[in-house]
Amino acid sequence: MFVATRPVGANGLGLAQSDALTNVRILGGRLSLLAETEKVHERLLMLLDSTPGTCKQVHDANVVATMLVHGIETIVTINTGDFARYSEHISVVQL
Repeated sequence: MFVATRPVGANGLGLAQSDALTNVRILGGRLSLLAETEKVHERLLMLLDSTPGTCKQVHDANVVATMLVHGIETIVTINTGDFARYSEHISVVQL
């Protein structure tokens, strides 16, 4: 939702919060949410040990850790560069 409400000039979609929330609710009914468990936390720390990152890179590492713990092998994203550093762990596909 952060990117959805971020201004277009700052690499966002510029949506009003109410529109972003509507989209999240619709998507939430179609998607399975993955729990951020203790195992995810441990995997995140392992990823950061092997592939250091700061700021937004830690968020990306958390996404990858969650994927790995839950057996998800591929991410489809418009930001392939953000996840390229994890290509030995996951497949990254351009949206």
